[in-house]
Amino acid sequence: MPMCGFDKQMLDGLDEFNKGLIEAVLRISRREKVTVEEAIEFELQEMNIFLKELVIFGNDASKQQLIGIATYSIGFYKGSIELAKNKGIKIEEAMNIEIKKTRDFLCDIDKHYYEHLKGKTAHPMKELVSWMQSQEEN
Repeated sequence: MPMCGFDKQMLDGLDEFNKGLIEAVLRISRREKVTVEEAIEFELQEMNIFLKELVIFGNDASKQQLIGIATYSIGFYKGSIELAKNKGIKIEEAMNIEIKKTRDFLCDIDKHYYEHLKGKTAHPMKELVSWMQSQEEN
């Protein structure tokens, strides 16, 4: 399947970024002598504060990049926590599963958009988000 919105290099880069997120909380956990879950909570708190403070940062392009990276990171950590709780697994295992889950999710969105919506419907993005919602409910 050709991917138009996400190519392999982009997805590989996100995989590496996610691995970096894992390494960061493992390092914090060791350094601060706290659990990995506590390290994640600390990171989530800091990122949320950072996002609130970014409103005064003037460079719009850099601000958007920082907002995107922080928001993505928050989503990765929250998804990992939710997965660990729902499956009763260790957070380290959940974070590694979350990497694949994120990649699959992005591929599914891309595939659905280009195979079923782009050029075939009046409101493809609206329908894409509706489809995404339906997938989460299943």
